This record gives sequence, C-alpha cells and structure tokens, in this order.
Amino acid sequence: MPYRLEPGEPVPEGMKRIAREELESAAELLAGADAPSRDEAIHEARKSLKKVRAVLRLLRPEVDAIFPLENRRLRDTARRLSDLRDAGVLIETFDDLRERYRDELGRRSLASIRRELVAARQKQEHAGVARTIGRARAGIRAAAGRSRRWPLRATGFAALAPGLKKTFGKAKRAMKDARRQGRPEDFHEWRKRAKDHWYHVRLLRDLAAGSMAAYEQRLHDLETWLGDDHNLVLLGDHLRACGEARCRPAELVCCFGLIRRRQQELRRRSLAVGKEIYGERPREYVERIGRLSYPPAEPAPAAAVAAADPVAAPAAAADPLAAAPSGSASIAAVAEDTAARDRPDLAPAAAPNPEHGTGTPPGALPGELLPEAEAAWPSPVHVRRREPRTDPHGARKPSGSAPA
Repeated sequence: MPYRLEPGEPVPEGMKRIAREELESAAELLAGADAPSRDEAIHEARKSLKKVRAVLRLLRPEVDAIFPLENRRLRDTARRLSDLRDAGVLIETFDDLRERYRDELGRRSLASIRRELVAARQKQEHAGVARTIGRARAGIRAAAGRSRRWPLRATGFAALAPGLKKTFGKAKRAMKDARRQGRPEDFHEWRKRAKDHWYHVRLLRDLAAGSMAAYEQRLHDLETWLGDDHNLVLLGDHLRACGEARCRPAELVCCFGLIRRRQQELRRRSLAVGKEIYGERPREYVERIGRLSYPPAEPAPAAAVAAADPVAAPAAAADPLAAAPSGSASIAAVAEDTAARDRPDLAPAAAPNPEHGTGTPPGALPGELLPEAEAAWPSPVHVRRREPRTDPHGARKPSGSAPA
C-alpha cells in the first residue's frame, strides 16, 4: 500500500501499518540486492528508513519513551547503507553536472575526475558490502517487529497536530538559518526538515481529496533541489580530499566553478519557493491542514439516522424539532405544525378556498370571507364570556361580595 493514511483508517493502526510496510519492503529489497541492482536497492531501502523516522517524529508526543532508541537504531542502519551508496551518488552527480553544462565545457571532458570517482567506487566494492547489507537487513526486520508494539492511543487529527506543528516550525527556522548564514550544513539541515515536512503531507494526501497535491509537489521540488545541493557539497569535498595527485589541476578548477554555479541556482530557487511555503505561521499551517484532511462532520439528517440506527427512529419521530433542518425559519415551521396537531384551537386560521369564491371584497380586511362563501366554512366556535356583575346603578360589584 502507498505511504498514506487511508480515509477512515484510525491513526494508531494506520501509522503502525505504514511503518511496518516500509520496513518490510526495505528488508526485501536488501535481500535481493545483487551487484547490478545493488545501488538502487540500497537507495530505496534508505528512503524507506527515512519515511519511518518521519512517522516517529510526527508521533513523538506519544512515542517519546521509545523515540530516542528507535530513532538512533534506524539512523545508524541508514548510515551504514549510505556509506555504500555515496560513491555511486558522486558519479551520478558529476555526470549530471557535466551534461548540464556541456556547451560551456566544449571539448573538455574532465576525464581525470571521472576516473577518480570510478576508482573510489571500485575500492568500495571490496569493503565487506555483503556483510554490511546483511547486518542492515537484520536490524530492519527487528524494527518492523517492534513497530507493532508502538504505544499509540490518540486518534483523529488531535494525534497528528502537535507533530505537524513542530515539524513545520523546525523547517521554517532551518530555512531562516540557511538564508542568513548560507553554510552547507545549514542548507543540509533545512533539507532534512523539509523532507520530514514533505513526508507528513504525503501521509495525509488521500484524506484531503486531492486538495493538497500542488502543495505536496512544491515540497517535493524543494526537497529535490536541496538534495542536489547536498550531493554537490559531497562531490566538492571528495575532490578536495583527493587533490591534484589524482586529478588534473585545470579540470579541478573547472569542476569547482561548475559546482558553485549550480549550487547558486539551486539555493536561489529553494529560497524563493521556501518563502512561499513557510510564509504562514505553524499554527495557521496546522489549522489549514486540519480543515483539509479532517473537516468537521456534518450533522446527519433524521432519515439517515433512522436508516443507520432503527432504534433512534422513534425518538426522531417523537421530537420533530430534532429532525428539522437548521435555520430558525425551518424550526419555527415544525414548531407551528406541532402546535396545530396537539392544540387545534391554537392553530392559525386556514386560508380561504378559491373554489368557493373566497377573496377579500372592497373595504374588507384581509382574510375576511365573501358572504356567499361563509356557508362553506364551519361556524366558528363561540366561547361565552362571563361579564362582571354590576349593581342597578352601574357600579361594578366585587367578585367576592355577597348578594344584597
């Protein structure tokens, strides 16, 4: 299943399912990591580990007791795999850089640099790769088993809101640090926090009926640009370490210039998009995500309640106001109808029947009947009114006085 909560899925069960599936997938990939597909298998396994760590960060208020140990275990496993992956990443980054600026390079191929990168990868082939992968796979399988026992209780958006707010706030602060200081480590820290932010939005995407697709794509772009920037940092560090002994000086100078140029493009683009993404406050972000993914439930109509719960049907019938649609006019109409049924003497006068020639004659008050229509209507009920007693001289006698 995808890395997403399903609509209607309880948060505890859904998060455990997602973590277990990602870890089991990573273990299976490493089990079949033969030489031709090894780099891709390691890459996908590391992505799964990052996704599970993002889930732990999202749920940290509830799993705080196990978070430090569990997070450290997953981080150490990912680092062991990263050591196997880095040599291949450097070659891919260099090839992309050379292709991007092919016109500027002209006939210069920077061949000495590529030879050095290939040699570093071949050296890594003999550094106990199989044993490292085996240990990583065993650790991942153990983590998958432990994920079934994560102490999760809270459900609904309340289980996610604290983690969403904290992650967004960290990413926003990391962006400010990167913009202010501009150091490689600052952009790398921003990249890690932006990746967590992106993963959290991915988890909720299906709950928002596609309304977060564009937002998720912008986060993906941001994470990709920051990731490319970090790979260029690694490439530059490697070339500075090997130095002129293994690469031609002129080619090193040219490559370092291309690295700086590409980094400037990536960082400028990242800061522009980051300004849009992190322009809102963490509280505003959480409220917006909550409205999209967990909208307030609409009150169910009485007919739907009766169909879903027959026991509730008699109560709805006994209380017409409970079944009335919202709005004072609708409730007043139901109340008036109830009064007419229970107390006919209080019911409003019925409208005249046009078939009997009823209408309002000239000079008559609205609602009076024409003379020829009076016979068609029942005679009104006359209630005899008790008049106060008076003496022969017209003075009103007290109600309690005795006769003279």
